[in-house]
Amino acid sequence: MNLTNLALLAVLALSVNYVNIKNYEALICLLVVAVGVNFATNKLLLSLVISIVVTNLLVSMNHLKVREGLTQKKKDSKKNKKVGFKKEGLKDLNINDMLKTIS
Repeated sequence: MNLTNLALLAVLALSVNYVNIKNYEALICLLVVAVGVNFATNKLLLSLVISIVVTNLLVSMNHLKVREGLTQKKKDSKKNKKVGFKKEGLKDLNINDMLKTIS
């Protein structure tokens, strides 16, 4: 197995990983950099290695982020409110305070 095949295997594994974690920006960056360097140098091994390094640098510096979670937070939702608890937590709450909040 020569180095070009090893680099192709690494790019394939990275591509599958980026699709799996839904980081499509990194996948597009990997492919665009590989094609761009390949057009400039016509050396497949060099283009694959440079594309892997550049994409991993951009991902590690959080320029290509995976966006998770909700886009907007709901304000003052009744489901999220806790009634009868102090900010300090449950350790400061005694039985009399609990009975007062229930009644």
